[in-house]
Amino acid sequence: MGRAMARLSLKNLAWVSIPTVVAVSLEPVSGLIDTILVGQLDTSWLASLALTNAVLLSLAWVFGFLNHGASAWVAEAYGGRNGKLVDVAVSTTILVATFLGVVLAIILLLGREFFLKEVMGAAPHLIATSKPYWFWRVAAYPLALINLALVAIMRGLNYFRPALWVLAVQTASNVIVTYLLLYVFPMGIAGAGIGTFLSFLAGSSLAVYFVFGVAKCRVRFDILAEHYGEIFRFGRDAGNHFGRTACLTAAFFLMTNAATRLGESILASHQVALQVWLMSSFIIDGLAVTATSFGSQLLGGRHRRAFTVVGLRLLFLALPLGSLVTLSLYWGQNLIVNIFSPDPAVAAQLANLWWLLAFSQVFNGFLYVLDGIVFGARSFEFLRKRMLEGFILLFLPTLAYGFYIERSLASIWWGLAFLNIYRLTTEGYWFWKLWKRVWRSPESLCLVDNHGQSGNA
Repeated sequence: MGRAMARLSLKNLAWVSIPTVVAVSLEPVSGLIDTILVGQLDTSWLASLALTNAVLLSLAWVFGFLNHGASAWVAEAYGGRNGKLVDVAVSTTILVATFLGVVLAIILLLGREFFLKEVMGAAPHLIATSKPYWFWRVAAYPLALINLALVAIMRGLNYFRPALWVLAVQTASNVIVTYLLLYVFPMGIAGAGIGTFLSFLAGSSLAVYFVFGVAKCRVRFDILAEHYGEIFRFGRDAGNHFGRTACLTAAFFLMTNAATRLGESILASHQVALQVWLMSSFIIDGLAVTATSFGSQLLGGRHRRAFTVVGLRLLFLALPLGSLVTLSLYWGQNLIVNIFSPDPAVAAQLANLWWLLAFSQVFNGFLYVLDGIVFGARSFEFLRKRMLEGFILLFLPTLAYGFYIERSLASIWWGLAFLNIYRLTTEGYWFWKLWKRVWRSPESLCLVDNHGQSGNA
């Protein structure tokens, strides 16, 4: 165990986390690239992009269990040196991702008018403008979910650098193709959608090579019936993660819906703020991925103390990383805003919101690492309950006040800030109780479960 603890030193964790931080920060880049390139051409296109991404990203977040749940499952099986269970986790994850991707793509293709008009309340000209982009982004949906699952499997197996290569290839192809189809061979807003489709195709192809060609994972549906207990546990984790992410998705969805009804320039500004928030979050979230992967492996090998030590060290690393993101946003405000849109109305709206976007990233750094720690312990029920509480008690009242009383974009965003503060407080308390239990009772093979009682690791 001494050797393992040395491998999990603060220095080594920081070094291992570098490719993870870079890789995770690339995940939202497809939407970011589309926003930057389209925003330089037309504000109406930018607003249409906000509508499309509000629906598509919402569904992607809801099915985020393909990322965190699968990564934790694979890592736990890998840490326990159970090759057959690794195959079960891989097979189940690929099957679920493919099925959901195809079904959702069909629903979205047939329901475009319903989602944009009835659900989002968009104006007719925005619905018409978004049609080409919507088609190609929906066509890419099965590839997006499969790619999400494959990258999660790679992280569970500690294939951090190959995962970085997959996302780097995906990002580079998106940049090149989207730029060409918007500026060199102008195809309108459809060019951005085609670029995203081809980038997911390239990323998924490379991920298949690493998972099945290099890591030698196997899809074995014949052994799934033998491990229905583990599959049921994954399904339960998925259900709890679905509930947790549904609340967070609903928060972003309602924020976008409110911005839509406040005017086109506010909606465009919200799209820029959302992309900046997501980019910042994903940069910091790289530490959470390390926490999940290493944490689940350690628990799979029954190394409870090492699990808590890794969590504490990653929380320590969250402070400089979150501070770096905050300072970058604070000092780079004008540059970042101009990159997204030259429209003065957009810049004016973002000026009132920017300090909240920037300074909240320090606190978000601790929150995302705590998320990763709880993911690693597979305590998804705890996360679901705390998210629902914060959503009902803090987010919804603040959003209602911001929309109906203040009628401002900044007031709407305060609801998200309050929600994250609540999550940070409750998850921090969870980890503190876990630490006390593990170190005061080293002979126990128990962790603090969702209700603060003992449960099997």
